[in-house]
Amino acid sequence: MLHRISFDCKMHAMLFQASVFRTFQRILADPLRDSGAVKELKRFAKFILSKFVLAANKNNKIFFELLFWKTSGEAYQVEEGYHTTRNLKAAKQLWTEEQELELKVLFDEYKDKGNADKDYVDLILDHLIDDTKTRRQVIKELKRQEIFVEIKKSKKRPKIENNNVNKEYKSNEFIDDNSDDSEDDTRVPE
Repeated sequence: MLHRISFDCKMHAMLFQASVFRTFQRILADPLRDSGAVKELKRFAKFILSKFVLAANKNNKIFFELLFWKTSGEAYQVEEGYHTTRNLKAAKQLWTEEQELELKVLFDEYKDKGNADKDYVDLILDHLIDDTKTRRQVIKELKRQEIFVEIKKSKKRPKIENNNVNKEYKSNEFIDDNSDDSEDDTRVPE
C-alpha cells in the first residue's frame, strides 16, 4: 500500500511524517535488515528519505510538516510550494482563441435553429471540433462571451405516483373459497 501511495500515485510527500521516519529508523537499525522482506523495506525507506531531502532543499518549512499527516492536496503543496494547486480540471476547461471563434460562429449559425428535441446548445455541441467540451462548459463560455441567450427548454421529470396507497379490502375477500356454506356442520347437536 505504501508503494502504491509513493510510486503509483506520486504522493510520497504523504509519508513525510515523523512516526513513519521513526519506523524507517527501526528498519534500518534492525540486525536482520539483510533478509529478503526487510531488504525491500530498507530500499523503500531510503527512497522516501531521499525524496524528503530533495523536497527540503526546495522548501525549508517542510520540517514543520513532519508533525502532521497530510492529504494528497497538502502533499502536493509541500513538494511544489504553498499556494500552488494542481487543477487538471481547470486546464481542460480552458478555451483557445480558435475554440472561442468556432463557438461564436456556431452560435451565430444555430441560435435560431433549435427545435423541441435539441436546443441550440445541443446543436453546437454536435458540431464542435473538440468533443471533450460539455454542455455546461459551452453555456459558461457563451455567458463569458456575453452572447448566451436563455434557453426556454424545461425538462420536467415525470411524476412518480405513489403505489403504496392503502387498499380497502372487503370482508368477503378474506373468506376461503374452498369452505362449505352449509351451516348444518357448525350447529351444536340438541
